Amino acid sequence: MVEIDAPQVNHKLLAEFSKSLAKLTEVFVNWRLWKEMCSVAVCVMSMANVMSIPKSLISSTRRFSAASDSRREGRKRSS
Repeated sequence: MVEIDAPQVNHKLLAEFSKSLAKLTEVFVNWRLWKEMCSVAVCVMSMANVMSIPKSLISSTRRFSAASDSRREGRKRSS
C-alpha cells in the first residue's frame, strides 16, 4: 500500500483550486466588463438617436417656417 502525504495532497488540491478560481474570476470579470461596455454602447447609441431626432425636426420646422415666410412675403407683395 502506498502511503500518501496528506499535506502534499492538500497543497496540490489548493493550487488546482486557486487556479480554477482565478480562471473563473477572470471569466466573470471579462463578462462583467463586456456587459458594462455593451450597456454603455447601447446608451450611447440611444442618446445619438435621441439627439438626431430633434435635429431633423428642427430642420423640417425651419423649412416649414421659411416656406410660410416666403408665402407671407408673396401675399404682402401682391396686395
